[in-house]
Parts: sequence; structure tokens; C-alpha cells
Amino acid sequence: MEGLNLKKIIPWKKILLLLVGIGLIVFLVRHYGAGSIGGSLLGFGGSYITILILSFFWYFLQTLAWNMALNRSEVSFWSLFKTKLGGEGLNMVSPFALVGGDPVRVDLLKKQQVEAAGGSIVADRGVQWLSLGIVIVVGLTVGVWNLTNLHTALRWTIPTLTLLALVYLLWNWRKGDDGLFSSLLRSVQRCKTCQKASPAVRGTLNEHDRLLTQFYRERRGPFWQALLLHLLAQALRVAEIYLIGTILLPTFPLALALTLAALAPITIALFCFLPAGLGALEGVFAGAVCLSLGEPTAIVGISLALIRRVRALAWIFLGLGLVGNPFKMFLK
Repeated sequence: MEGLNLKKIIPWKKILLLLVGIGLIVFLVRHYGAGSIGGSLLGFGGSYITILILSFFWYFLQTLAWNMALNRSEVSFWSLFKTKLGGEGLNMVSPFALVGGDPVRVDLLKKQQVEAAGGSIVADRGVQWLSLGIVIVVGLTVGVWNLTNLHTALRWTIPTLTLLALVYLLWNWRKGDDGLFSSLLRSVQRCKTCQKASPAVRGTLNEHDRLLTQFYRERRGPFWQALLLHLLAQALRVAEIYLIGTILLPTFPLALALTLAALAPITIALFCFLPAGLGALEGVFAGAVCLSLGEPTAIVGISLALIRRVRALAWIFLGLGLVGNPFKMFLK
């Protein structure tokens, strides 16, 4: 009987870092009050259903966007939706993130004789990254102004640097022959403290650029529709943060939700060594809410991050359940 290649599926270093992240969460919860935070999580009650419904619609919109990139009418939407949930569920699993949900999505589609599976996923992921970049820029330029306890100089500096970085990236992109993501890598690596990317990383980004450019040049209508759908999905993510925030604290401002939506992917990227940014994300949310609404509200930030993790956990089980055993491709 075939067995799982555990060395591929269970990266032990990731498990150790997972435990470190859990330890950080425990420390934050104990520091700010386990009783208050636990009460917030338990008191959320039936609102968890509302959050799940809201997140269902952003997966629905993302599947529609992927369908635009795929352009294969013989694949049913329900099949794509199940594949999307399964892949994203696997992407969110910690510490199994090393496996990656996108290869599983490719494997599942190839079983349906979809030859362009890999290309469509890469192109769709590129459009999704573009939408995420827009949210980050808007969140840091507009939302930071809501952090009223942040020093005035920083409230000016962060939005200004964000816009300057965007202008520089676009200029670097137009000046060179690389695509958008390769230009971003080139811009980052001009900082002397940054490590040079490996040939594998550069090759991956070049492939993302090639397929994204091909998608834009050959099918501009579907490209803009896919980008709009991903932007609507990102808006629902902001709405989720705002909804959770207002349930926890009625005076929770919309601008703060936008700031947290921008800070979340940045935090996960900066603390990529921690699976799903465990501990780091809770700390950043606590700090941002504290800067906006005062120190006692740090509990709201931690509770908000933990409630979103409960929602993610529900979709992990549902997504993996829909696609069956996603580890089949890693059998010896």
C-alpha cells in the first residue's frame, strides 16, 4: 500500500515555527487578559455564521475571476469552486503551507482534461496580487490617517513613502524590459540589505509576468473583469474586518478596517517564517487598534485576528473535504 512522503508534507522546521507562533499568541492573550479575549470569542456566537457567509461570497467572486482567466466553458463552475476551496484550504493549512494549494489545483483540473490549468492559475494569481497591491496602497495612504495616536510625522510619512514607492515601481517597470513582478523584485534588491533572489524565484516571477501579460494582451475584456472581481473580493475582506470590529466595539471605524486589511498581507510577508504569521498578525492588529482607539482596545485587535483565524479554520476543513484527499499527489 502506498504511503505518504512525510518529508514533503510535514516540514518539521515549520512545525517548530508553528509552535513558536502559538506561543506568541498565548503570550499576547495572557498579557492583555485571557478572560476578556475568551469572552469576546465566545460571545461572538451566531455572528460566526454571518462571517462565513461573507467569506463564501469572496471565494465565489474569486472563482468567477479564475473562470475569466481559464476561459474554458467545458469546466463547470461548481467544479472550479470546489477546486478553488480545496487549493485555498491547503494554502492556509499550517504548517503544511510548504505543499502549496496551487499544484493541487493544477492536478485536479488536469484530471478534467484542462490543458491550460497551470497557466490559468498563474494568471489568476497575478491578477489577485494586483488587486491586493491596490488594497495595500489605498489602506496605507488613506487608512493610516485614522491612527490618531500615531505621531503626526508618521501619519504624513507612511502615506507619502507608500505613494513614492508606487511611483518608483511603475517608473522602474516602464524603464526596464521586465514584467511588473520582476520589476518589483529588481526594485527591492537595489536595497543593499536584501538578499539576491535565487534563479528559481526569478524564474517563477518571470513566468507570472509572461502569463499575466499574455492574459492582458490577448483578452483585455476578461482581464479587466477578473481584476474587478478580485477587487470586489478584497472589498469583502475589508467588510469582514469592519463587521467583526463593530460587533466587538460599536465605535470601530471603517478607515481602521481598511488599514488592517492593508497591514495583514504585509505582516504575513514580513514574518513569512511564521506559518500564516501566527502571533505576529495578532500583535500588529493589537498595535494598530491601540494606536487608533487607545490602549484598552488592544484586546479588540487580538480578538479580531483570532476570529478571522476561526473562520479560516472552518474553510480549511470544508475545502479539503470537498476535494477529498489532497495529499494523493504526494504518495510515494
